[in-house]
Amino acid sequence: MTGLSIMSGAASAGSTAMQYQAQRQQAQAEQYFADYNSGQAASTADSIFRDARENARRSALAEDRYMGALRARTAAGGAVMEGTPEIVERDAAREFDTQVEDLMKRAANDAAAVLRQAEIGQYQARQAASGYRQAATGTLLSGAASLGSIASNWHAYSERQNAYSKLLPGIQTPGL
Repeated sequence: MTGLSIMSGAASAGSTAMQYQAQRQQAQAEQYFADYNSGQAASTADSIFRDARENARRSALAEDRYMGALRARTAAGGAVMEGTPEIVERDAAREFDTQVEDLMKRAANDAAAVLRQAEIGQYQARQAASGYRQAATGTLLSGAASLGSIASNWHAYSERQNAYSKLLPGIQTPGL
């Protein structure tokens, strides 16, 4: 094999190896960032639920204070706990309960939206990583084809050299 063929083969092999490695690293980076973002989304969803539970606890305390004040006003007025005062208390309690339920529903919807976005990000990253892995495989195949072409050219050159030396012994032919 001539020096030029050896250099060309080495350059092709080196380039192939570098491209392959870069594409594999890009695939790993895509997956790493997707995993990181997914973890952040899970943390955000957890935070949404913690905040909602805390707000529900505070709402329950506010309800207790309000209901206590309502009962105190009713008792101070000398009313008996039946009829209208009881209805007012029940309605007030229902209103607080509805507010807490709405708060928890909003938190569940917000958390679900964050988690859905994380799932979409994970899917996109898996697709990108798969694309980089396929590109890396394509790079290897392309490099192998390039090396095969170089080897084939060298083989053809070698065969021509052998044919010339048999036809014209003692005459040297110029190299490629």
